[in-house]
Amino acid sequence: MKEKKFSSHFDLDTNAEVIEELIRMAKNIKKMHEEEQELGLNKDEIAFYYALSKYEVAREFLIISNQ
Repeated sequence: MKEKKFSSHFDLDTNAEVIEELIRMAKNIKKMHEEEQELGLNKDEIAFYYALSKYEVAREFLIISNQ
């Protein structure tokens, strides 16, 4: 019962699937961090470019900048 309740937050069937998903996410985060270090950007620059990569954020930025 408890197993189902915990895994329901992740829309997965078992705790094992949740753990597999968390491991996959951790690997992706590690890879992203390594790629960021290779670019030589600081945290603010990374956040800026990440935000620009999201269409809505970039669009809002352009609208505000043009006012």
